[in-house]
Amino acid sequence: MSDRLDEQRNATEAQIELGKRHEVEIARLRRDLEEIQLKHQSTVAVMRKKNVDGTAELNDQIIEVARQKAKSEKERINLQNQIEMTNAQVDCAKKARVEIERRKKDLEVTLNDLQQKSDEHMRQLQDSTSLKNRTLSNNSELASRIDQLDQEVGIITLAKSQIAQQLDETKNLLVEESTEKNNLNTTVKELQLEVEQLRTILEEEVAAKNEVDRQLNKASAEVQQWKARFEDAGFVDTNMLDEEKKKYASTISELEEVVDAANSKLSALERAKERLSIEADDAHTEAERYIAIIAQLEKKEKNFQRVVDEWKKKVDDASNELDSAQRECRTNAADIFKQRSLNDILTVQFEGLRYENTNLCQAIKEL
Repeated sequence: MSDRLDEQRNATEAQIELGKRHEVEIARLRRDLEEIQLKHQSTVAVMRKKNVDGTAELNDQIIEVARQKAKSEKERINLQNQIEMTNAQVDCAKKARVEIERRKKDLEVTLNDLQQKSDEHMRQLQDSTSLKNRTLSNNSELASRIDQLDQEVGIITLAKSQIAQQLDETKNLLVEESTEKNNLNTTVKELQLEVEQLRTILEEEVAAKNEVDRQLNKASAEVQQWKARFEDAGFVDTNMLDEEKKKYASTISELEEVVDAANSKLSALERAKERLSIEADDAHTEAERYIAIIAQLEKKEKNFQRVVDEWKKKVDDASNELDSAQRECRTNAADIFKQRSLNDILTVQFEGLRYENTNLCQAIKEL
């Protein structure tokens, strides 16, 4: 019994000694756990600070992207307004071209009329030549014909002055067309410059978006890295880790939505830029086509002016010939008047001589 009590006492003392060692080990483990918890709290605080800083930076970048997008939208609206103004100018150029075509046709009709009148005038000049040769025999007919030619010359002179006025108006229209052409070229160049500026802004927007994606991927990688470390060490409560993971997942999801929205806006802005570039190229092509048409019209106007000048010269020559014929007719009329006067004098002298002859015959008979 005494031995059994000694054994029991020894066992109890051993259990007490073992309990003391366990308490010492538990105290040491508790201190280690407290140190680990302090380190974990410090790490979590650092990660939270990094997350807050990263979120603030991303928010600033998102605000900057929104500001750039608003600026780009404003520039797009301005560019659209300028393109509409350019289209209005192109419509005005079309209307002016139609008006020039109409005036050209009117001038062609007038030129044909002038040609017919000039041909008639040439025939009349030939008739005048014939009349000049027949002046002594048909002076009254020549005088009537000269009056008719005077009327025709007056009509031709009036038509010539009207054509000169129409030519001056056509020249003024061509000057206006040249001014509009220069303004249109300037507008197209300005549109091309604004498209280049818009392309530069889009490239900056894409670079900013890529930087946001890079920072987002970096933050996600850091979160995954810290998560792996904590899970391997077994220092983090699973519930706490799930909560943090949900929080980061929510933040990352929000950032991804913002990035997706920015991508959508950038895509829309890129499509708008491409459409504006196409419209600017179309406007430039249309302007070049109108420039070519205006050059052709100018060439036709020069040819038409040359033909009109030739006909003006012909008309002037015909007028000079008519003046010469009129002077010759007046000279011939004066000669005829002199011949008639001389004939009348001779007739009077003849009558006087005949009267004297009769008297002499009567005197001879009386003798």
